[in-house]
Amino acid sequence: INLANRAQEYATAGEYTAAIAAASEAIRRDPAFALAFNNRGAAYNGLGEYDKALADLNESIALNPDYPPAYANRANTYYHMGDIDRAIEEYSEAIRRDPKHTVAYSNRGAMYYRKGDYDRAIADISTALMLDSGFAHGYFNRGMAHDFKGDIEHAIADYSQAIRYDPTLVLAYLSRGHAYLHKRDYDRAIADYTDTLRLDPRSAIA
Repeated sequence: INLANRAQEYATAGEYTAAIAAASEAIRRDPAFALAFNNRGAAYNGLGEYDKALADLNESIALNPDYPPAYANRANTYYHMGDIDRAIEEYSEAIRRDPKHTVAYSNRGAMYYRKGDYDRAIADISTALMLDSGFAHGYFNRGMAHDFKGDIEHAIADYSQAIRYDPTLVLAYLSRGHAYLHKRDYDRAIADYTDTLRLDPRSAIA
């Protein structure tokens, strides 16, 4: 298990190549190690190698159908491959197997707002935030749903909560800046764009 856990730690740190190496060694030692396939699949997602990610996550689920994070990771793969409906199915399966899967609720909500189903998106992400009131990405996702719905005030409130819980969340500053710009609150918009560039000098503000 140590190599598989090390792979997960590498992936969390954004060191995807190291994560793949560690997981691959775990699989070499135990070709039926479902967790190692899951963690390598997640790392391939991070590198944008979605075909390899899907193959590994399929194998992980075949070896252990009762591990909810593998479904959530496979949902991420389908999303990046452009199949939002399949991503929703996979997040739903993760939730069915683990009704407290915070990330699956939040990410399924993000899929719903991309489909224009804003109320269902907000409901899902609100469930995620009831499960984890400090989940910064959840506030960001719900802010996006409010934003797409045209509810700028609630969007700004959620972006602000996202920043409160994760002051390095670049997209929250950028999105809040856009929301302030929409309100013609130019000083606050400029402040958020300045923070965006401070955190990510390569960010495209426009």
